[in-house]
Amino acid sequence: MFELRIEIQEGESLTLEKLLGNASIAAWDEADVLVKLPSGEEADLTVEQAEGGPSVSARRNCEVRMPAGLAAKVREAKGNLAVKGISSLDAEQVRGKLNLSDVGQASLSEVYGGLDAKGLSLVSVVGTIFGSAGLKNVERAELQNVRGSLAAKAVGQLHGSRIGGNLGAKDLEGSLNIDQVGGNATLKNIGADVSLGQVAGNLSGKNLVGGAKVPKIGGNLILGGEIGQGCSYQFSPRGNAILRLPEGA
Repeated sequence: MFELRIEIQEGESLTLEKLLGNASIAAWDEADVLVKLPSGEEADLTVEQAEGGPSVSARRNCEVRMPAGLAAKVREAKGNLAVKGISSLDAEQVRGKLNLSDVGQASLSEVYGGLDAKGLSLVSVVGTIFGSAGLKNVERAELQNVRGSLAAKAVGQLHGSRIGGNLGAKDLEGSLNIDQVGGNATLKNIGADVSLGQVAGNLSGKNLVGGAKVPKIGGNLILGGEIGQGCSYQFSPRGNAILRLPEGA
């Protein structure tokens, strides 16, 4: 095992330039950064003082402990990456799976192995998640492109451009706005308006109390549960439509 402490000056951030193995990043109470290589040695770690703060590269699996308020930037992670408890993450490329837990804000460009995010105030995908994505207890999500399926639970607001697979959304307090869904969409307990530009498969909705607009549904429509007084609901399915609404709706 090899480990190294790195001093952090006021106003600096931490850059993880190239991580060739699996990596974990977690907050701790110390003022410095600690980098551990459980199965590596000194030659497997490179630290350079770049503009704005230290830049770290690791050839082996590594563990990073850092102050919660220190911003972290990951330029390239070849393996899986787990991040917990820090305030800000900017990840340019993660080749494996990305797990985020109790992170303040995360901006993601390319994630190839899928995304699992829990307990974030904001997750922003400015590029592509090439696998599937799961969101839970996230205040706001802005997703450009998810090639696989998306499962979202207890999300404040969810906006996105394209979901390649199925969309599952449950217990959303705010609005749901997705331009394209390549598979089926299953929606339950959505507190504000729903706007899906196109659903290629079937659409099932229950308790969509803020209104809904889905102009293109490639398959069937099933709509049930409560609907909002004074709200508008517009659907255009190519298949069958089944409405299971309360009496007096």
